[in-house]
Amino acid sequence: MKPNIGIIGCGEIFIHHYGGLKKFCANVVHICDVDEERARPYVDYFKARYSRDYHELINNPEVTAVCIFTGSFLHKEMAIAALKAGKDVICEKTMTISAAQAEEVVRATKESGRIFITGYMKRFFPAYDKAKALIPKLGKIFHAHIRSYQPWGNLFDRDQIPEDRLASLKEVRQRNGSVVLMCSGSHMIDLMLSLLGRPKSVYASVDYIEGTDLDRRVNALFEYDGSMVVHFDVAANNNRCSGYERNGWDEFVKIIGTEGMLEFYTVTWNKSENNGILLVHYDNATGTRTEYCMPPVNAFHLEVEAYLKALEERKQIHPDVIDGFAVDNIIEAIFESSREKMPVIIDWKGF
Repeated sequence: MKPNIGIIGCGEIFIHHYGGLKKFCANVVHICDVDEERARPYVDYFKARYSRDYHELINNPEVTAVCIFTGSFLHKEMAIAALKAGKDVICEKTMTISAAQAEEVVRATKESGRIFITGYMKRFFPAYDKAKALIPKLGKIFHAHIRSYQPWGNLFDRDQIPEDRLASLKEVRQRNGSVVLMCSGSHMIDLMLSLLGRPKSVYASVDYIEGTDLDRRVNALFEYDGSMVVHFDVAANNNRCSGYERNGWDEFVKIIGTEGMLEFYTVTWNKSENNGILLVHYDNATGTRTEYCMPPVNAFHLEVEAYLKALEERKQIHPDVIDGFAVDNIIEAIFESSREKMPVIIDWKGF
């Protein structure tokens, strides 16, 4: 049965899903946003009911699935309320702003028996599926480097950061729990976990804008069972011509094994339809270097298509609630390690 969608939040992240909802003729029946003027064009397009209070949407018996596109600090409360009301949930990343909150959402999902999908849209790039298929050819993996340098401007010279820019960064932190780690690094943590599995420990350093709690650079070393380590590197980038697209978006995954190496260069998150991801496979067995120049795709459209199909067919897909918990748990461990200035054993809470 085709799901009846309720939308909570019509800000920037919703706009990227809106195109997919239109393209795949989603049945959006209720839209909630505190700003009626912002929501009105979407309400009119879908001929949907409008509310300022998300409880009205969740309690609407016509709604079967709730899409949460608000700041992460609101996700836990909204997700649990929707689950308790018997609704499926699509929740934008990060799922919550702490491991404890994420654990609550996991338990509520398990109790409800509903479908829960966390919005890590990088998993829907065809290049991701190809990379996952090539990993077994790498032999024994012993190292990976995962980097996300995104064009946040110069956050490393405190006296050059205008006060209005600082205020906007404080709002980002308030809404999402942190700045570059939550906003830039969380997608890459999800890729790390889905491609390489769960690490056993992390040793991390977090650097902040002077006199603030606004993170601007994160370095972490993840240790796995056996010989594998992952170097994780996230920072605000002011080098405007760096990266695969030469636009300051400098983000990649490199995985190195005994029988080959894989390189995965991403494209700008909100303009993925402009360029295709580059995937490079070095194969010791054949002595070849193969470049997979993927066609441009809109990853948000592919994500929307996947979750609409999952809801209609009643099939749970990844990234699910456990995937959302895993990323939030890793982020908390990174901050803990940096505070304590020592390695942290990651507690997976039995999930």
